[in-house]
Amino acid sequence: MPFVSARKALINSGWKPNPTYSGEFGVESVLVRKGYPEIESCTEGVRYCSFNYVKDGVCLGVGAVGEEIKGMKVYAWAFKCPGKE
Repeated sequence: MPFVSARKALINSGWKPNPTYSGEFGVESVLVRKGYPEIESCTEGVRYCSFNYVKDGVCLGVGAVGEEIKGMKVYAWAFKCPGKE
C-alpha cells in the first residue's frame, strides 16, 4: 500500500504522529520540515524509513521503503513503542 494513503487512513482513524526524531540533519530532518513529524529514522542507499503513531496509549510503528515520500510503500508495521524491543 502506498505510504501516503496508509498515513491518511491512520490519521483519519484517530492515530496521531508520534515525533521521536530530534536531529537537524539528514533525510529525517527534511521529512520533518515537509510535515512528517512521525519519522524516526531512514537508511541510506535503498531507503527504508520508520514512522511512529500513537492512539489511546497504543504505539504503532510503520516501515516504508522508497526514495521519495510520494512513492514509498508500506512494508511492515508493529504495535510497539519507539526505543522499546
